Amino acid sequence: MKKASIIAVAVIVAVLCVTAAVVNLPGQNRKTSGEESALFAERAARDIASAWDYRVLLDYASPELKAAVPESALSDLCGRSAAELGKVRKYYATEGNASGATAGYISRFSFEKRDAGVKLELVKRDGQWYVNRFFIVSQGGK
Repeated sequence: MKKASIIAVAVIVAVLCVTAAVVNLPGQNRKTSGEESALFAERAARDIASAWDYRVLLDYASPELKAAVPESALSDLCGRSAAELGKVRKYYATEGNASGATAGYISRFSFEKRDAGVKLELVKRDGQWYVNRFFIVSQGGK
């Protein structure tokens, strides 16, 4: 009887170990490059559009974007966007795709003055996504 109990406990422990190993397979809980870039694009677009502050854009910007575009130009773009669109009223969705270390997405919003999209081209450097290009895509007046 004692031997049967020891065997039963050993079998239960073995089953639990195998189950834990299967549940925690390497990479199983990791997001794909497309999922990572989509989440990054949504977060970046929502943060940028909610603040219209060029410093928020710079927080997400690639080294290439920072080198190519003066802060004053980014500040002007954000200021014009705030004046022409107003504050975010509603976020709709982010759509796009990733291919390797690049991705393109557009996030659609309803702003106080009209609907528009925030289009982001992303690049992945050293395992981190960055905004490499940034556009406002107007969808007409209300």
